[in-house]
Amino acid sequence: MKLFSDDNVEQKESSIVSAETRNKTVIISPRVRVLDDIHSSLLMYDIDDTETIKQNFLNIADVSIAQGVDIIIADIADCSDLINIKQVISVLVPVNTRCILLGENDSIAFGKEINKLGVDYLHLTSQLQELPELVLEKSSNTLMRGTI
Repeated sequence: MKLFSDDNVEQKESSIVSAETRNKTVIISPRVRVLDDIHSSLLMYDIDDTETIKQNFLNIADVSIAQGVDIIIADIADCSDLINIKQVISVLVPVNTRCILLGENDSIAFGKEINKLGVDYLHLTSQLQELPELVLEKSSNTLMRGTI
């Protein structure tokens, strides 16, 4: 007859699984307010394995920022130059790393063009609340980037 349950063992196993399924996330923006908004929206969904980098995503020269990262969330502000964005993504973001761009451009056509690059795009003002769900979602969108 068993007097005590194995709850502690089950809890340890579940915490190991949840730790393995968490993604290391990097948030890149030159704007402190945007960094804070993104970080706090992720914290509400218990996404706390994040690192913030206060730089302009389109001007980063250090490629090592993306090493060992599962998800990059980058603020592109009001940039609408798809060629520049594509070049930065191809140089900076590894194919197996998800990239989510946030910006001020509210054009549906612009968002679709970004999605064709294998990257998710959210309008910063109106779609920020959708970010945690995108981070938690398993996506195959990165496979599109490998064929570019």
